[in-house]
Amino acid sequence: VSGSAILCIALGIGSTAAISSAISRALLQPLPFREPERLVTVYRTTPHFDTGPFSPANYSDLARDVHQLEGLAAIAPTTALLQLTDEAAQVSVKRVTGNLFPLLGVRALRGRMLTVDDDRADAPQVVVIGEELWRERFGGDASLVGKPIRLDGQAYTVVGIAPRGLGIPHGSQVFRSQVWRPMRFTPDELAQRRSNFLSALGRLAPGATAQSAHAELVRLFDGVIAAKQPELFEVFRE
Repeated sequence: VSGSAILCIALGIGSTAAISSAISRALLQPLPFREPERLVTVYRTTPHFDTGPFSPANYSDLARDVHQLEGLAAIAPTTALLQLTDEAAQVSVKRVTGNLFPLLGVRALRGRMLTVDDDRADAPQVVVIGEELWRERFGGDASLVGKPIRLDGQAYTVVGIAPRGLGIPHGSQVFRSQVWRPMRFTPDELAQRRSNFLSALGRLAPGATAQSAHAELVRLFDGVIAAKQPELFEVFRE
């Protein structure tokens, strides 16, 4: 696999899916991440599609139990209204699990990136903003780090500025954002197994291969479906 490709692992219910190398059309140079050849995208498959997202509950079960991956992170796109002194602007927001940036090895231009501590329910409300937004809307003010901004009427402390052009490949997509916010699943989200909106990205553990990670994830996912959503397991085995 080249430095501009991320392996894809597809989890079919009750079946084994192939592992392939997906090169994003937006990637024309090596990925700016730590050991990019160890990164994998993980999809949920059905007879109707092969690049499906995960529900918070199913993702959490996989992330907790997988050993062939150093970690399994998740991304969810949304938007928010950024309130400025004299105006408001709609901005792109990506909710991300706190392990995403450490997993990728991304460093902030200023301040820090999000971490697993930011995912705690009792942690302060924080965000990282992109360099482009920082320069366009805040004049590149270095003192912004540590200060609050308001998104959808709520205050978030800016803890870091993400490097310009940061994009996270996921199959044929590249996730870019003006604002990066901790995922912090709500109790209602964690109770949902049919609401699938999370894109998953992992890093192979030391000694693991894409094949060994695939085998473990398929086994784990089959177990989750059989225990938590047995009606789906039966339907897709027919």
